[in-house]
Amino acid sequence: MKIEKQSSGKKILVKMYKTGYTTKSKTVTVKKVFSKGLTVNSVKSTQKTITGKGSKGATVRAYVNNKQIGKTTVKSNGTYSISIPKQSKGKSITVKISKTGYATSSKSIKVK
Repeated sequence: MKIEKQSSGKKILVKMYKTGYTTKSKTVTVKKVFSKGLTVNSVKSTQKTITGKGSKGATVRAYVNNKQIGKTTVKSNGTYSISIPKQSKGKSITVKISKTGYATSSKSIKVK
């Protein structure tokens, strides 16, 4: 279902109903979107860090096969560096950025 663009912080009531069934409803709050997109620099198999840029104060986590391998906070200058174990060439790493009131954003990269 498509709806008009909504401003962050706005509350929307969502209802699900079908004849003969109990109506279910839930109120959701529209989250902000990071104005500075998440950037992830390339990672080589010899490296033990992932670096990039994001929104200051946000939490950045790295995952391999849905298992967290590192976590850090974006510095006031908008950069981050996550310590991780060395990863083999071709391995896929997903980096997610999150902050209270914001929609989580992610990017995936392959180890070179």
